[in-house]
Amino acid sequence: MGLLKKKIESIMNDNGMQKGIPTERFLMGLSRCYGSVMKIRDRFFRNHPERSRSLPCMVISVGNLTVGGTGKTPMTVYLATMLKNSGYRVAIVSRGYGGKASGTGGIVSDGEKVLLDADMAGDEPCMMARQLHDVPVVVWSNRYQAGMLAIKKFSPRILLLDDGFQHRKLKRDLDILLLDANRPFGNGHLLPRGTLREPIAMIQRADILILTRAGSFNPEKPLLEKLSSNGLEAVAAHTPLFLSSHSPYLHSIILPGDDKAGINPAPSPEDLSILNGKPVFAFSGIAKNPDFRKSAATLGCRIAGYLEFSDHHPYHPSDFLKIVEAARKNNAEMIITTEKDFSRIDGRFQWPLPLSVIGVTLAIQKEKKFRELILEKIEKYDSSRTH
Repeated sequence: MGLLKKKIESIMNDNGMQKGIPTERFLMGLSRCYGSVMKIRDRFFRNHPERSRSLPCMVISVGNLTVGGTGKTPMTVYLATMLKNSGYRVAIVSRGYGGKASGTGGIVSDGEKVLLDADMAGDEPCMMARQLHDVPVVVWSNRYQAGMLAIKKFSPRILLLDDGFQHRKLKRDLDILLLDANRPFGNGHLLPRGTLREPIAMIQRADILILTRAGSFNPEKPLLEKLSSNGLEAVAAHTPLFLSSHSPYLHSIILPGDDKAGINPAPSPEDLSILNGKPVFAFSGIAKNPDFRKSAATLGCRIAGYLEFSDHHPYHPSDFLKIVEAARKNNAEMIITTEKDFSRIDGRFQWPLPLSVIGVTLAIQKEKKFRELILEKIEKYDSSRTH
């Protein structure tokens, strides 16, 4: 089963190199069926807007067009912080993928205390709850019920809907769609032949597009030309578009014998100097493990070995032993992982080597313009509610 899964993932992420093989043909057939269903679904919600329920506050959705790995969580944290600093009461609503509370609903954070761990809430909601202050986080697979719970408990003026682009059952007042600048449409195929959740034309529903992982923004013209050749301009020529980049920082270090963070320095470039020249062993279980591996290689350390797991992987003691054994075998002086992975293992294991947790900060080019656009949308929403 594991080999079949890897084969399917390989085909989903290829660029046509495996075209014509039996498995590829089978997946392509499923993709065509899936595409037809998604078009019927889109037509249904367009023709029956009453089937989308409204919440009594503004809803801003952050979503993507492909499966995983576009940076929704850093973007949601960025937006929540920006809106909170602008004086708005904000709450985050998430499906809580992988968490036990997804089916029944739960308050991950009340804005002051984290009330649910990753096992209950899912890794990404738990991570957001730990990063944000004065911003409640609620999980429920029924996003309408989650929104009503957040409104009842915290009276937010704005709800941020995490991973909400495909959740058509809930009306949103602003749709922000993220696309990976390197592969905005994956390999161009729908699930399961590719990673597209919807046909590319569905981009037209978005109010704002953000190209994530766009590097240092300079120069931006070649990047936009590349995206234009990929068909982005044809489907979203009049949609506001912004570039964003991700930068790693040292979130915390767990020292041997500790079950919590030994230090938790403020994000700054100097923090990463502790990794300079050290042989480290890296592991991750995220949607795009190769991206973390590449990012880790830029931190000044020497990658002595690497283990990758599937996205949202639930770490077991056997995984811990495998990581530690591999780190020792490769003579590593330190182990590094992502903040998302750490949310699933925090306090569960005693690490014999220092464990460095790498977080990600997000920056947006033309940040002032982006902020003004968001605030303008909020003002229009408020104005429409008073008339």
